[in-house]
Amino acid sequence: MNRSFVCMDIQAEKISLIQWIAGLSDENLIAKIRALRGEKTDWWDELGEATKADIEEGIGELNRGEKHAYEDVVSKHR
Repeated sequence: MNRSFVCMDIQAEKISLIQWIAGLSDENLIAKIRALRGEKTDWWDELGEATKADIEEGIGELNRGEKHAYEDVVSKHR
């Protein structure tokens, strides 16, 4: 295969990827791409929205003095 053809093919693929990334709105996918690039991401950004909501709810319950048995919490997330 001709080296210049391979180079052009790679350039076209990079442009295609740039266009695809520019259209993304999924924060989890963007965080994964950022991680691939070598940037540090906050673990929070890699969590799903439901998991974040559960954590925030748990923090609120703790702040209000509400407690739950460990087994109950773990069984909810299995």
